[in-house]
Amino acid sequence: MALGYHVSLIMGVAFETQAAYLMEKRVDV
Repeated sequence: MALGYHVSLIMGVAFETQAAYLMEKRVDV
């Protein structure tokens, strides 16, 4: 089903968002 793909997509977006946040914090410091 598309459920696995949907969860994978959400996890990917969340991971990229978290990575961008950490990068921003690192640059801020």
